Amino acid sequence: NKIPIDCRVENYITHPEWRASSRNYRSRIGQERRNIKYMVQHWDAALSSKSCLSILERKNISCHLLLDNSGLLIQACDLQNVCYHAGARRWNNDSIGIEVSNAFYMRYQNHYIKKGFGPRPIVENCFVHGKKLEKHLGFYEVQKTTLRALYRCLEKNLNIPLQTPENRTINQDVRNGKFRGHVHHFHLTESKIDSGSYDIQAQFEKI
Repeated sequence: NKIPIDCRVENYITHPEWRASSRNYRSRIGQERRNIKYMVQHWDAALSSKSCLSILERKNISCHLLLDNSGLLIQACDLQNVCYHAGARRWNNDSIGIEVSNAFYMRYQNHYIKKGFGPRPIVENCFVHGKKLEKHLGFYEVQKTTLRALYRCLEKNLNIPLQTPENRTINQDVRNGKFRGHVHHFHLTESKIDSGSYDIQAQFEKI
């Protein structure tokens, strides 16, 4: 079913170039509706959503949504399907995932400027898993605006509440399927830091 959302969207039906390969997710079309407990937020460490999708394809993994540098929200897979984005099977079963375009490393700042997106915010003094991250690129304001629209949409239509864990490391409630809301990938595993510098709670407060 179509779900209304207050932002620009392209999906795999009207734009087949965004379609995730069926080998990279588990189809649940025609089965009981999934009980989606949380959305896992990633940064893609790629220069664009097009590049990110290509990388996902090569790695035989997938993500339901991508958020490009311009603020365009892209749906690559039906939310009813189980994408391989979070790691463990039980985490994928309980979640949807979004890849936010952000190359992370400071050396890519000039790329964004040359492409006409302007400079990205620079993030310093950010800690994940008790360790300080290197100075890195943050999200554009237009990306944050789209994320807020997505949060509102998921709360209204999928019963994913506007809440996120307070800790900036692994959260056992998230790992054990006892949490509903929005999480970072680092809440699931110590091997990930994304999307560490992004304050989900601060965005909730602007809704």
